[in-house]
Amino acid sequence: MKLHFINWLKKPYNSFFLLFIILSLFPLWIFRYFPSQDGPAHIYNAYIIRNYFHPGYPLIREYFILNGKLDPTWVSHLILGGLTYLFPISIVIKVFVSGYIILFPLSFRYALRALRPGAEAYAILSFPLIYNYPLHMGFFSFSFSLTLCVFILGYWYKHKDRFTLHTGGVLSALFILLYLFHVVSLVIVCLSFCTFLIWLIFFDASRKAGGNRLNFKSYRRTLRTRALIPALAFLPTFILAGIFFGQRNTATAPAPAFLKTLVNLIKFYSLVSFSKSEEWISTAFFVMLALGTTYLLIQKIRDREINYRDGILPIVGILILFYFIAPDVYLISPNGMAGGRFIKQRLNLYPFIFLILWIGTQHFHPNMKKAICIISAVITLTFLSLHTRTYADLNSYIDEYLSGAHLVKSHSTLLPISYFRKGTKYKGNVLSLRINPFLYASGYFACTKDIVMLNNYEANTGYFPVEFRPKLNPFIHTVIKGRLLAQPPWVNFIDYPKRTKGCVDYILIWGIKREHMDNRDPRTALITKQLKKGYKLIHTSKQRGLMHLYQRNDFSPF
Repeated sequence: MKLHFINWLKKPYNSFFLLFIILSLFPLWIFRYFPSQDGPAHIYNAYIIRNYFHPGYPLIREYFILNGKLDPTWVSHLILGGLTYLFPISIVIKVFVSGYIILFPLSFRYALRALRPGAEAYAILSFPLIYNYPLHMGFFSFSFSLTLCVFILGYWYKHKDRFTLHTGGVLSALFILLYLFHVVSLVIVCLSFCTFLIWLIFFDASRKAGGNRLNFKSYRRTLRTRALIPALAFLPTFILAGIFFGQRNTATAPAPAFLKTLVNLIKFYSLVSFSKSEEWISTAFFVMLALGTTYLLIQKIRDREINYRDGILPIVGILILFYFIAPDVYLISPNGMAGGRFIKQRLNLYPFIFLILWIGTQHFHPNMKKAICIISAVITLTFLSLHTRTYADLNSYIDEYLSGAHLVKSHSTLLPISYFRKGTKYKGNVLSLRINPFLYASGYFACTKDIVMLNNYEANTGYFPVEFRPKLNPFIHTVIKGRLLAQPPWVNFIDYPKRTKGCVDYILIWGIKREHMDNRDPRTALITKQLKKGYKLIHTSKQRGLMHLYQRNDFSPF
């Protein structure tokens, strides 16, 4: 086994691939926190699931109930909860994300090798996609679904000519697993399979016709051998997805302007998270892929060479069309909160994923192959450098945000109020362009104590594993108007006990110095009035004075 691995490493592209997996893990592990928007909320809710029936955590049972429905969101929370038995809470998210970072490029290697043996060297093209916008948003389930999406395509293509009950069963299990991670990738896989299958049917028919009339009998033969078992394999997943959406209300957000959608495609905007500098790199990557595609198309037209694998290119075209015309559908919770949004931002990734697979299956001159790999490597290293610098800044601020965590007693409730969820530095410059890393950072507070985070957005959606008890839901009972997660919110937390018999034991104010809290803003004036009436300041962060922790005057943990 050791000798086989050494021989494997002797091949330059293999050692290059392994090196870049290690480099991709570097920004994740050299800092204490992985800065993401929803990540702390996910680990907090996994912590609730793990300890829900533990006798030492009565308060979480008082405020939360477990969702008894088999919703797709359960799987990632169960995995995170399981990891808490093996690793300290502080690194569980990093272990989880590491799995994605490793598996994502490996899935490209597998799919490329299935599509054309020897093409796995082009998996290097997948590395610039790893640290994307959805990952930094904390859409961990979606990120894993991208890996599964690529792997399933490779598995289907590998067995397309010889499906058996065994391979059909494996494919069925993969479909169910994909559904459990994310339904958007499930839709994309179905759309891709249908497109690829149509391509194969016509390709087979035209090839067997030999330039004469098309052989329509081959259509039926291709459908029977290549589509019947995969269709049956997909049936259980189709039923599960139908039940899920049948139990949910949906709505559609207004579509962005066509020009903006086009610009975001050219910018490859799903690779942009924290800074304008990332836009230049993502656009350069788009240009490289566009030039490579143009070169290959000219070569194919000149040589009149079309093969099975070219069926991926129509998939790319359909996914681009789907990106432009697909409505931004989202789920509506029973109390009216929207969830499952950012569809366009997710769809922005898929055309490029399939384009990379198509490019990787084509024949290049050896020098061109080296050039593509080198340019992809440079783009990857530039992204990693930018993210490392940003992670360093954000970790410093997250440390400040959590500086009063030790003062929050167990068996208590905490309501965070944010004045700047993106963070600021250097005379007001924004730390994060698109991500709100401080929106749910309070989730780190409670992962070792019986603490209820009152801004737990997952518990207000109706499709995550944890739900607020309606009579105590702060998204209903503290909000005067607008949203609890507004910046800052318009809230009345001082009367929450009267309305619900619950408590708001601690208030965390983030992103503003005390002397800058302008009482001319009616929301701030109301917050200040309530703090003076019923709370005392017990901590102000020393680093920059941006975090203030208040405790209820009559608080006494049971």
